[in-house]
Amino acid sequence: MATIWRAKVRFFLKRSSLSLVAAACLAAGIGLMPGCGGSTTPDSITVLEGLWHGNRSSATLMATSILHDGQFWLVYGTANPTSTAASSPTGANAWVGFSNVEGFVQGTGSVSNMRFNSIDALDFHGTLTITPVAVTAPYVAGKSLNGSITSSSGTAAFTSAPAPTAAYQYNISAKLADVVGTWTGAVVPGTTATATATATATIDAASGLKVTNGTCILSGSINPRAPGITGENVFDIALLAGSACKDAAVQYRGIGLLQAMNNAKAQLIVLSKNSSNDKSLVFFASR
Repeated sequence: MATIWRAKVRFFLKRSSLSLVAAACLAAGIGLMPGCGGSTTPDSITVLEGLWHGNRSSATLMATSILHDGQFWLVYGTANPTSTAASSPTGANAWVGFSNVEGFVQGTGSVSNMRFNSIDALDFHGTLTITPVAVTAPYVAGKSLNGSITSSSGTAAFTSAPAPTAAYQYNISAKLADVVGTWTGAVVPGTTATATATATATIDAASGLKVTNGTCILSGSINPRAPGITGENVFDIALLAGSACKDAAVQYRGIGLLQAMNNAKAQLIVLSKNSSNDKSLVFFASR
């Protein structure tokens, strides 16, 4: 009887220990703690949430925002002339921002076997034809996201790493107060402008967002994304093209990203498209 009782006690203690380990693993994120078993990085989009800085085809600067629902926005263009690196391994802010935005890739991604994949993405490249693309990228959580973007015309490789916290922090709520005021920048070639053109964005807590490009005025809203979710530092954008715009009455929706640059200025980038996925609007400015 004593032997049976001791066996039951050992079984109970073993189950209790396993339960405590499992609870600890769940609290910290499955697989992220030593001793949790399996891969050190779980196949979950949550490990990739945030902003990634890098380069596309070894020359074009890029930044990729991956959100909690798997939606991603990858903006690419020309770096400001002082660019020496996309991000700093020491954590200092080496982000110089864009001198020109050429376009963006937007889609929904998922992860499997330590790889980020998207088969529904579109490349909105300025005045060029909007192109379906596939994105695939092996990742190391918190360290690297390197892969390729493939279209019918070819493949472009990219490398990226988490944005330095001095430039951007994902796990905080976006603050409207940080973007209120006037931003003078440009709209990229596309459905709103025939060439990169000077544009001004005015943001007011009461009246929302207005982008002016010559006689074309787009009006709408800018709000912190998912305010009920802690830590998704992006803005939701909605804009309606006015009657003087060549894309009059088109409704655009997308995101706004605010980043600090290493010249003590901030850069606001608005990436948006219409529901039919055949028109895009990009605005970027620094102040």
